[in-house]
Amino acid sequence: AKNPVVYSDALDWARLWRTDYWGLDMFDGSWTHKSFRPLVVLTFRWNYLMHGFDSSGYHVTNVALHLATSVLLGAFASFSLRLPCAYGALLAALFFAHPVHTESVLYIVGRADLLCLILVLLASMLYE
Repeated sequence: AKNPVVYSDALDWARLWRTDYWGLDMFDGSWTHKSFRPLVVLTFRWNYLMHGFDSSGYHVTNVALHLATSVLLGAFASFSLRLPCAYGALLAALFFAHPVHTESVLYIVGRADLLCLILVLLASMLYE
């Protein structure tokens, strides 16, 4: 955990908006891959405030986000795509249990993928 936005005593909002995923300043001229993910960094901060560096809390959060993503996908299928509720539930169950999602759930940094899909599904459902 080298990102000071995650583990510092006070949240530095200005630093959150000018640093990348790993805490490197994107505008100081040094090399950075410029992966700007402030929502993910904020969730890491919340985890740090609740659990410190104990990784179990981060993994529980990822499992909860994966469950929320699965439920949202089922709701999207039923309400936005107008599939029967049974098909939406089947889609949600298959998405939740499919082994291709292992990395997104087990790797702490996989949270970015989970949050991205949650936001895409919410935006799609709100658009309709």
